[in-house]
Amino acid sequence: MHMEHQPKYNPQTLVDHLKSLDFNFKLHTHPPLHSVEDALLYKRDLEGTYVKNLFLQDRDENLYLITCLNQREIDLQKLRTQIGCRRLSFASAEKMWFHLGVKPGSVSPLALLNTQVNALKFFADEAIKLDRINNFHPLTNEMTIQVLHHEWTSLIESHGFPINWLNFDL
Repeated sequence: MHMEHQPKYNPQTLVDHLKSLDFNFKLHTHPPLHSVEDALLYKRDLEGTYVKNLFLQDRDENLYLITCLNQREIDLQKLRTQIGCRRLSFASAEKMWFHLGVKPGSVSPLALLNTQVNALKFFADEAIKLDRINNFHPLTNEMTIQVLHHEWTSLIESHGFPINWLNFDL
């Protein structure tokens, strides 16, 4: 029903926007990667931290984007306690398209640029801060963008999404 929705950014306009902000990034194209397992099989010797992203909702349909190290096993029961909400489940592909402007397999923190402020809460793994380069999909799972940690976090925060850092090692 919401598939006609046109997001503010698509992969090309996102890359153009990052260039206009003088971001220091590298872009790599590859076959579509649908899972962390696919990415690990295809992974080149790219510098930086790889992540996975979960687009979730609680019982009251509040939305959450969770970005963590790609090798993390996420226990949704433990996570719901950490972020202070009731039962968590995966949000639908329709909600993903409407709120983030991406399809499953292409979610990243950069998709927050397509999101209305206050539409969801963003949580990220503290361990991501340990590397100066982070690897994301730039709104498509056919590319990986290597971006400096301080640049993407500043961009997301300036767009109205404070980053709620989580310690998944607790």
